[in-house]
Amino acid sequence: MKRSAFLWMVMLLCGVMILSAGADSNFAPWQSYVYNADGDPVNVPNAYLPVESYNGNDLGVGNLNAPEDLFVAPDGRLYLLDTGNNRLVIVEKDLSSARTIETFHRGEEEHFLNAPTGLFVDESGNIYLCDGGNRRILICDGEGKISRIIEKPTDPEYPEESEFEPEKITVDNKGSMYVICKHIYQGAVVFNHKGEFEGYFGATQVQSSLQLLWQRALRRLMTAEQRQKLAQYVPTEFENLTIRDGFIYTVSFENSAGGTDMQNAIRCLNPSGSNIAKNDQPFGDLDTYYSKEAGGMVTSTFRDLCVSEDEYLYALDDTSGKIFIYDSTYTLLFVFGGNGDQKGTFQNPAAIDLMGNQIVVLDRGKNSITTFEPTDFFQTVHSANQLFHAGMYQEALEPWNQVLRECADYPAACRGIGRALFNSGDYAEAMNYFEKANDKASYSDAFKYYRLELLGDQFILWLCLIAGGVILLVVAVKWLFPLVKPKLAGAVGKLPSQARRKLQAPFNCLFHPFTGFEEMREQDLASWPVSLGILAVYILVSLIQMEGTGFIFREGQGDVTDLGQTVMMICGIYALWAVSSMALRTFLGGRARLRDVCGATSAMLIPLCLTTLANTLISQFIIADEGSLLSGISIVGLIWAAGMLIGGIRGINEYELGRTVGAILLTALFCCLILFLLILFLSSFQQVYSLFGTIFSEFKYRFL
Repeated sequence: MKRSAFLWMVMLLCGVMILSAGADSNFAPWQSYVYNADGDPVNVPNAYLPVESYNGNDLGVGNLNAPEDLFVAPDGRLYLLDTGNNRLVIVEKDLSSARTIETFHRGEEEHFLNAPTGLFVDESGNIYLCDGGNRRILICDGEGKISRIIEKPTDPEYPEESEFEPEKITVDNKGSMYVICKHIYQGAVVFNHKGEFEGYFGATQVQSSLQLLWQRALRRLMTAEQRQKLAQYVPTEFENLTIRDGFIYTVSFENSAGGTDMQNAIRCLNPSGSNIAKNDQPFGDLDTYYSKEAGGMVTSTFRDLCVSEDEYLYALDDTSGKIFIYDSTYTLLFVFGGNGDQKGTFQNPAAIDLMGNQIVVLDRGKNSITTFEPTDFFQTVHSANQLFHAGMYQEALEPWNQVLRECADYPAACRGIGRALFNSGDYAEAMNYFEKANDKASYSDAFKYYRLELLGDQFILWLCLIAGGVILLVVAVKWLFPLVKPKLAGAVGKLPSQARRKLQAPFNCLFHPFTGFEEMREQDLASWPVSLGILAVYILVSLIQMEGTGFIFREGQGDVTDLGQTVMMICGIYALWAVSSMALRTFLGGRARLRDVCGATSAMLIPLCLTTLANTLISQFIIADEGSLLSGISIVGLIWAAGMLIGGIRGINEYELGRTVGAILLTALFCCLILFLLILFLSSFQQVYSLFGTIFSEFKYRFL
């Protein structure tokens, strides 16, 4: 009996160990995700799983020291730059062994690396090394025999004051070299196959900004010494680059103003140097945040990227330690990885490349490389996506459905199924999937045909409905309205005469702004309840617009936070305008009271309410190509409101026209000044609060 129990315990223990081993083989210390239509992260099944990590001792070459770059050669070998040890490590295909090259030869001369940071290996086995510390590029074979040394160009086009410090390099099939050099902002430095300087490639354009324009104006008033101390605004310097099928792919993370331009963080440059990587969403993490330690917003900082044969982009983010996978249309498919000490996480990722179907990542923080292999879910997505982009929508339908069975909110699958349904003529169902995928262009196309189909198949029904509506309208005007009018008149008649006139005053100003606002001021018709009531209606209309606008023209999905922010913003602007108008009234000789200002401001909101409601309703029935109709209605509303604003300021203050326009401009300027001072006050208050919090913490830890 005891022996039987012992055997059962052994079997149970073995089963637990087997299950644990199986679970561990599928374990990842992170969860893959994508972003939904609202820009919120959505967890999806993992795309890749970590396989193994290798340090220098595992490879048989001793400890690595701050390695900077790796490259998987066409023959499958892995080349690794051990920067801190100033050597090149060549790893065999199976990662079982490696050898090093520390001394390079050119005839009888011996050469040594000095802080190398970039490498490339071509089809012939030629190794290109960015030997930045020695201000040169070395080209050698697998035994360290140097065939060419490229040093600083003597061409006048290369800046004489700049050192030649090559950092990263890639080479095309003609032997032309594209080199990222430190402090060279004209783009990648280009050398031909003979090592001759040919110019620059892919320089980014400096974007004009208010800060840049302000600096240019100040420079005219500064001395020469002050101009030298002023920060220079230059094009973005590339961080890394690679090549695939004649296209140069680059990553960068600083824009011309020293901030972050994630819309162009990844570029695909065609042979003419133009960027063809257009993406509706910014590259990298959408979930940015402010860091006091970093002194600004923390966003993705891409350090390297690689491109697969099917043009999938794998971008390595140094900030979060994550890997972003984009397909050939630059649509985000997966995000995975993270910072940490576990297998599959990183401390300071430096380089990424593909070895067969595996991903290899170099971590200069851990002095190791880590391999990742794709999961079945990734393979399903990849298969479906390839069929989708090949135009085989019906063939892609089954794998996309399989993807949705495992992840119901996967955007690419919704888009793929929507396209298949669209091609089969099921436009209504296709619209549902396009909306889930936030694909407004495809939704508009499907709605266009759905609308035609609906009008064509049910033309008689629509004709009857329209005729019935006209008949009902005529009946209402001819018979019902005369019956209701006395009751309405009686209800309004119960109101005091002055109250009726106050209620009617803002609506009289709609078509007679100059005389209407004069009567409002002279006959004391401005009313707090009416003004605040119109403001409340405008807020309600704005909320209806947020939630009720047609999907094609909707800018986002409003949540509770968005609705609250909208209410606060409208009320804040309303109050700011009223306070600013009153502050300038005495200075400009106006006669308006606060009640008059609010009455005129609220009356101006009436045409905005009407046009906003009209746009919200019409947006349900038109497609993207007809969006100019909404713009036209909005322009009419703005012009109407502007006319009422001019009439209102003139009428309640008894200004002439010139002073009225001046008063409006000064009031707008005063609003900006108050807003600036308010932001400055809040920022100062936050700093003081932080200071006292630090002092209190020090006091608590030292004395309590």
